[in-house]
Amino acid sequence: WQILDTNDFHMVQNNDFEELTFYGEVTFNFTDDWRLTLGARAFDNELTAQVFQEVRTYPAGDANHKETHKEDDIIGKVNLSWDWSDSSMLYGTISEGYRRGGANGYPTIGFYGDPGSMFTYDSDKVLNYEVGIKGQTERLRYTVAAFFVEWSDPQINTVAPSSGIYIVQNGDQAETYGLEVELEGYITDKLYFNAGYSYVNAELTEDFFYDLPEDHWANPIALSGNTMPGTPEHMVNLSLDYYSNIGQYDMTYRLSTYYQSETENSINNESGLYGVEHDGFSILDLSATLSAEHWNATLFIKNATDEEGTTAAFKNNHMGSNAERNFAGNNSSHDYVARPRTIGLAVGYRY
Repeated sequence: WQILDTNDFHMVQNNDFEELTFYGEVTFNFTDDWRLTLGARAFDNELTAQVFQEVRTYPAGDANHKETHKEDDIIGKVNLSWDWSDSSMLYGTISEGYRRGGANGYPTIGFYGDPGSMFTYDSDKVLNYEVGIKGQTERLRYTVAAFFVEWSDPQINTVAPSSGIYIVQNGDQAETYGLEVELEGYITDKLYFNAGYSYVNAELTEDFFYDLPEDHWANPIALSGNTMPGTPEHMVNLSLDYYSNIGQYDMTYRLSTYYQSETENSINNESGLYGVEHDGFSILDLSATLSAEHWNATLFIKNATDEEGTTAAFKNNHMGSNAERNFAGNNSSHDYVARPRTIGLAVGYRY
């Protein structure tokens, strides 16, 4: 095999993005306990993207493509809340969300060329429904919320069908629903805690296809019901802070931990090229902070157990086991993992 140098793959992408946005909201207080908030966001944007790509290992694989994409819309929000006691509130919210589109870079001519229809991808939008309760007691604050999200034209990472280069494409429909719980407060006068849990179910509700011209036919990339990649079903976080004094100085000891359940690597996790299920993992952080009137010093250990924590991967089946031949760059890692155990000292000064 011939080992390629760093000039065998060359791509330059220039994006020029302009956006004009107006946003506002108003709140109506019907009574001392009931209030209604209405909000809206209007936007008008334009994206001009140009990509030059030279792939010397592909016959006639160069590409120089330029395209302009315009979009404008108005999205809104409605929130109704009720203070059912002096320290607790019930609320319901319906809101729209928006994420702008963008451009991909891949060869459009040659043996490995893909249709230019996939060069840009559109914005995706969500319609959010949320109900919840917030409140507090003398020593405890709490929040419980349930949500349902309808997702239109979701932006999904995939690969171009011919070149195998990673691109973004718009799906048709997806949905997310779940529950979030957060508690925080004092266990004793010196021990404070914060705990949270979330359950999320995120999946396609329509089959996912490439954006190809009518004369191109392809099987679906993924089927309705497939789990959205990188989305853990369960997440838990917990932190404990203990406060004490050392002479004239304040001391804070902190322990925090995070856990997430297993995740899917690809929208088509049955694929032998891209699919893999990443195990759940937990991260433990420890710190001790010494504080004076104008300065503080923190000794910290991040990821104290040195958990690997893989969140995404380029599989050898697709990229090849030789790091000098893969598309991710020479000597690149095939896995995205958590930051390894890190020990350090941070010093701050307040004027």
